[in-house]
Amino acid sequence: MKKLGLMIEKVIWFALTFSQLLYVLVAVMVQSGGEPTEMPLVLVVSTFGALAALHAIASLIIWWKLLSPRVQQARINVLEKSGGDLDTNLHSLKSRFFVPRIIALVLNEGICLYGFVPAFISHDPTVMYPFVLVGLGLNVLVFPRYPVFDRAVARTSEPGTSRP
Repeated sequence: MKKLGLMIEKVIWFALTFSQLLYVLVAVMVQSGGEPTEMPLVLVVSTFGALAALHAIASLIIWWKLLSPRVQQARINVLEKSGGDLDTNLHSLKSRFFVPRIIALVLNEGICLYGFVPAFISHDPTVMYPFVLVGLGLNVLVFPRYPVFDRAVARTSEPGTSRP
C-alpha cells in the first residue's frame, strides 16, 4: 500500500510529461496545413511567453516551498521529535506532497500549452520548443522522489537504532 502512492505519482508524472511531447507532435503534423494567421507572431509569443514564465515561477515556488529535500527533511525532523511510529508517520507525511506535486505538474504542462498555441497559429512547431524544454525541465525537477524519506526509513530499520 505504501508503494501505491508513489506509483500513482509516477504514473501521473509520466502521463503529463508524455502529453507535452504529444503537443509537439501535433504542432509538427499541422505545420503544413492552412495559412498562418495575420496576427503578429512576436506579440503572440511574447504574451504566451509571459504567461508561461508565471507558470514556471509558480511551479518553482511550489517545489521550493513544498517539495524540495530541504522541506522534506524539516518535516521529518518535526516528526522525529514528536515520537510515535516513524515508519507509519512517514507514509502519512509523504501523502501530503501529492497535491502540490500534481499542481506543479499541471503548471508545467500549461507552459507547454502556452507554446503550443503560437506554434499552432503560426504553423511553425519550432516556436514551441523553448516552452517544451522549460516544461519538461521543470517536470524532471518535480519527479516523485523521496531520498530524505528513504534515508529516514533506513535509519529506523537499522538494528540498534533508537529514536528520540
